[in-house]
Amino acid sequence: MNKGWTWKPLGVVSKTGSGGTPLSSRKEYYDGGNIPWLVSGEVAQENVREAKNFITKAGLENSAAKLFPKDAVLVAMYGAMAGQVGILRFEAATNQSVCGILPNEKFVPEFLFYFLLAKNDELVAQATGNAQPNISQIKIKNTEVPLPPLAEQQRIVGLLDEAFEGPATAKANAEKNLQNARALFASHLQSVFTQRGPLASLSDLADEVTDGDHSPPPKAPTGVPFITISNINKRMGTIDFSNTFTVPEAYFRGLKPSKKPRVGDVLYTVTGATLGILILVREQRDFCFQRHIGLIRPNARPYGCDWC
Repeated sequence: MNKGWTWKPLGVVSKTGSGGTPLSSRKEYYDGGNIPWLVSGEVAQENVREAKNFITKAGLENSAAKLFPKDAVLVAMYGAMAGQVGILRFEAATNQSVCGILPNEKFVPEFLFYFLLAKNDELVAQATGNAQPNISQIKIKNTEVPLPPLAEQQRIVGLLDEAFEGPATAKANAEKNLQNARALFASHLQSVFTQRGPLASLSDLADEVTDGDHSPPPKAPTGVPFITISNINKRMGTIDFSNTFTVPEAYFRGLKPSKKPRVGDVLYTVTGATLGILILVREQRDFCFQRHIGLIRPNARPYGCDWC
């Protein structure tokens, strides 16, 4: 981190707010509405350009919902989407599960987006609740953010855009949405905000960036475990093999080497509410995985692995 940068709580340098939900029993708050109204599930993309739901002017005026301006940075606060970040590209209202950070002269919106994306795990770690984590607006406002000059922010954004161009291209055939690639590799953003040094394209650091087999796997009473997204344990950072089905040994042997995880590989989830969970393969055992899980195989051997 550049020692010349200052850090301040987000709430000190930016105004924030959350939305609200008009009474569902009042049809006049929804019927014929033309005011875009977003929920947390629509935040998990870099550029939020459309809404699925709309409310009326009466609904806006008679609820806690409020309009956020273009270029506001949105953070999902509740449920499975907690911690996801997006940039609002049009004026829209939100429900109470979304925190809006209003644009100002101190931040390039894309810089704040990348920074909060890198902080996703920290924000989720602070969440309260058991089954459904909740991040309070207070915790978001108390998050310390760096304040580099705007020109430096633009430079960092450019570097990150370029760094993620390779992963996005590599996944283009399977994942058409650029945000998927950026969310999947969010953990790599942390290096930008914790240390100085040049950035490299992920394709320069990895021998493989791929996903699981796209063909429906044959099942067998015994054989090699086949994992799905449900077997990725985010809380423990491990793979749960206790509830998998198995595929024939012959099927496994016929897979490409890149479809057979080994020690040091990074697996990540690529779809659904669990999008972006990363797991490091720490033990050598035979298993294969569905196409909704991706694989990164670093081109440097992991520490302590003399044979892989």
